[in-house]
Amino acid sequence: MLCILAAAVVLLLVIPLLVFGIELIIIGLVATVTIFARVLLGRPFVVEARCSDHALAWSVTGLRRSRRVIDDVIEALAIGSEPAPADADAQLPGAPAPDMHQLPSRPGSVARRPSSLLVAEGVA
Repeated sequence: MLCILAAAVVLLLVIPLLVFGIELIIIGLVATVTIFARVLLGRPFVVEARCSDHALAWSVTGLRRSRRVIDDVIEALAIGSEPAPADADAQLPGAPAPDMHQLPSRPGSVARRPSSLLVAEGVA
């Protein structure tokens, strides 16, 4: 009887936990390899800034440079000026900004806007 109980615990608890752990390790490895490949091969990152009426985007090569561009954009938006980061390779045509008033909502939910949009509009 005890042997059957131990086998059931192994089948229902231990094996699924091991499979889940292996999946997490694989996801972590894929993410790490993707980031290193992007950095080593020189493929640019895209940094986007969106607000309710328009969007801006910049192409940036390198992880550190993309971090600096993000910081420059945040600082420019915080003071209410148009961002023009010096470390960006090129400014890309911005995608149309989402219409915040027409986003689908679930029944009973309260529509909230992300705080980054409030900063971009100078409301924060």
